[in-house]
Amino acid sequence: MIEKNVHKEGAVNYFVVSKPLQFFVVRSILKQRSGDSVILLVGAFDESRYFFDFIRNSFPEFREVLYFNLIREAVHYAVKNKTCKLYLPSDVGFVWGVELFLLRLLTPEIYVSVYEEGNGFYVTTLYKGAKKAILEKLGFGVYFGGCFFTQNILVYNKEKYQNLFPSNLKNIELINLSLAKTILHEMSYYDSWYYDKFLKNFTVSKKVNIIFFNDHKSTDLGKQIIFFKNKFSKVDCTYYKFHPTDCVSDLDNLSSLLNEDFLKYPACVPAEYFLLKLLSMHIQINAYHHNSSIAFYLNDYNINFFNMTGKVK
Repeated sequence: MIEKNVHKEGAVNYFVVSKPLQFFVVRSILKQRSGDSVILLVGAFDESRYFFDFIRNSFPEFREVLYFNLIREAVHYAVKNKTCKLYLPSDVGFVWGVELFLLRLLTPEIYVSVYEEGNGFYVTTLYKGAKKAILEKLGFGVYFGGCFFTQNILVYNKEKYQNLFPSNLKNIELINLSLAKTILHEMSYYDSWYYDKFLKNFTVSKKVNIIFFNDHKSTDLGKQIIFFKNKFSKVDCTYYKFHPTDCVSDLDNLSSLLNEDFLKYPACVPAEYFLLKLLSMHIQINAYHHNSSIAFYLNDYNINFFNMTGKVK
């Protein structure tokens, strides 16, 4: 664990963050929060140590920035320091249910919020059948924000969330500043990290295709790759990016299916930043995806999104 910047004691907001996209969401939330804030960064992604240094150096307003190997360690740190406000990226499933039950049992004064991260936050079918019934009986979350032991839910689309989960009577709070506007307002910070370090050598033209592969089985990914190779075999400047999956060990083999005409997109650079950066450079973008959150967050911008599950923007 590493820390930085200790300010005066007082009410503190503790944010558990395990992905760069979650950090963007936290930056949105902070626009409507007062008091000191702490980032509990969990190293669950590529270049996480470097991203940790970037946050420490670029955002000195945080009371502390700390690094952990596991989410459980980050939560326990917050509890040990008797924080009254804890923000989590998930409260779904048995493991989270047990953790949150123990947390509230040991520190009943704690106020637990769960914040949105991606289109998956609105999925209604995470669990089915007997497993869903058992988890609900225990008070554990079968959808994001559904755990009995969380009190507050932060979302970008409050109306949509309420319509999908009408029985949830918790405090459902709107995140006022959109994710895209948050990134655009702080673009210069992220340029110093992402663009200079990962993207400055990328060859771009006035038109860019980017393909997001995000099925969870390597066989399905293989079929997607073959389809896109045939579609884009003679098109310049086509990037591809794999979604984090449960077949990570297969990704190198899958990459070998793509020929040298395809540019591998850095896994540690969030697509939302990348696409907004290309737009700022007046580059036309075609983005092909399978229900990806990029379209969810950037739908109002001049990007041609093609949902390959059948829906086309």
